[in-house]
Amino acid sequence: MKKYAAVRRLIRLCGRNVKLVMEATGEIKNVRAVIQPLRYRNNANAGGIYLPPGFSDLENYLYLGPADKPLDPYRKAGYVEANGESYLIRRAQRVYFEDQCVYVWAILQKRHEEE
Repeated sequence: MKKYAAVRRLIRLCGRNVKLVMEATGEIKNVRAVIQPLRYRNNANAGGIYLPPGFSDLENYLYLGPADKPLDPYRKAGYVEANGESYLIRRAQRVYFEDQCVYVWAILQKRHEEE
């Protein structure tokens, strides 16, 4: 329980206000989450495209959010919004310590009007 509480506290302290928006219904959930530019160390999350070490294309972002707000429902029918920017969810996973989900990890991509 201490590990879970420590991670939850870090997300709350270091994160920012984020909206999880379900596009079809307009439902919005407010959460605290960390969103940072994704800097690639390898091409595993860049769709197989090689990028130099430490490079950021400013289109893909790392999301770390609370365990009790999984992104699965938003992946195909919603998006994440923060500080006036909208992001599509490209990949999302729950991260476990032992048998308990402690946070949600995701790759976000800037959402453009034509998407």
